Amino acid sequence: MDYILALDAGTSSVRTVAFDSDGKQLFISQKEMNFFYDSHGTLCQDPQLLIKNLFDCIKDTLRHLKTLPLALAITNQRESFTLLDARGHAQVPLFSWQDRSTKDLCANLIAKGIEEISLHENGLPIDPYFSGPKVKKIMAYDRSTLNGTYFATVDTLICCALTDGRRIVTDPTNASRTLMFNTETLRFSPTLLGIFDADTIFMPEVVPSFPKDLFVDTSALPDLVGVPIAAVLGDQQASLIGQSGTGTGQGKITYGTGAFIVVNTGEKRITPKTRGLISTIAYSKDAKSATYALEGASFSAGSALIWLKDKVELIKSYEEIDLIARDIKRNTAPVFIAAFDGLGSPYLVSPTQAALFGLSRSTKKEEIVFSVVEGIANSVEDIIRAISPHLSKPIIALRVDGGVSQSSLLCQLQADTSRIEIQRSLLNESTAFGAFAAASYSLGLSPTLEEAAATNTVRETFSPSGSNAQNLQRHKLWDDRVKRTISFG
Repeated sequence: MDYILALDAGTSSVRTVAFDSDGKQLFISQKEMNFFYDSHGTLCQDPQLLIKNLFDCIKDTLRHLKTLPLALAITNQRESFTLLDARGHAQVPLFSWQDRSTKDLCANLIAKGIEEISLHENGLPIDPYFSGPKVKKIMAYDRSTLNGTYFATVDTLICCALTDGRRIVTDPTNASRTLMFNTETLRFSPTLLGIFDADTIFMPEVVPSFPKDLFVDTSALPDLVGVPIAAVLGDQQASLIGQSGTGTGQGKITYGTGAFIVVNTGEKRITPKTRGLISTIAYSKDAKSATYALEGASFSAGSALIWLKDKVELIKSYEEIDLIARDIKRNTAPVFIAAFDGLGSPYLVSPTQAALFGLSRSTKKEEIVFSVVEGIANSVEDIIRAISPHLSKPIIALRVDGGVSQSSLLCQLQADTSRIEIQRSLLNESTAFGAFAAASYSLGLSPTLEEAAATNTVRETFSPSGSNAQNLQRHKLWDDRVKRTISFG
């Protein structure tokens, strides 16, 4: 039985997903990942545990399927990073993309005009979201120990482990999220490396997203030695491929821990008019060229639902959401701003707190649940509004996936708020499938990326409903409350 094994190292879990040559899921193995704070107050994960969990998932898959894969495909959380020694052993924790502890450092860099350099070289604003400021932070307190180490995003960490330290590599989709990479030359920028005090550490070798010379070579997985690693992609870029977003103007929304929108902009890099939008690399087929995208991120989607369930206990399960909140009248519900981790695109404002506006003595828990779901949709609409002026044609439809996309209430609210068609994919998780599709294309099993991803069809479509005037009025109210939330911060 021929299959491709996708290694999906996400934020809250790592897993392996086996796909047959037609893209059918054969087996999934998954392990959860936890967080902790280091002595300097940085949100972290354990890089050694990540690799152990991932290798355990690989072994579990091999035991179950009793045959070897044609290839491995890697997809991963992007901005998180660690530092490795020459043998590939982590010297520091894995610093999470969710950490916001460098917000003051970022403000100082912006005040010095560094953001203009960053926007010119890689299209990214200066923000704690990205790796560079955290590198500067850790080098400030431990430079003597860390000089000569290797910078490693999660794909680098995994590739290093799969080759026993022989290949310390990254692909452009991951490198483009570091704030230290020039997304036009497809090389790390000496200027930005100096700005972020990374000029005394080594950067990984940059390989295409569909590498031809990368193979498993580790004693920890002896049966897999020689198996090609045929695709390496950041998670949102893999999802874009998995959602057939390989044509200019095509895009997707992934509702996971946060909500991420990526829209393909073709072979020309666009510098966004709004600093909260991100110009990024969608994928790179070779060492000299890339396909670009515009991206926006709302930092709270699934995390807001976790707050509903585990902290304030307004729901017992996520399945309850549609049942208890579907009949709420939109114009009477409170307005919820899920700024637990700051406001994401298009604002990128760190010092904020979540807020709930419009409570009264008659407010019911069902209305609060509704307002949280509506808040996710409104935050995504803000990003769509910021992306649209950069495109030659209006967005008329977006594919959606991720755990939170299983809420029909959310999908309908998104269609109503954004006045576009929301297409829920056949596959709930397109990230691992996108990695499979990329590997299938890389191996020559599919002639194009589009054909490789063709089996992930649209399962359900949500068309705009209700009064557009009412939707606009509701979003205007949201916009006003966002401004108040920022002023409170």
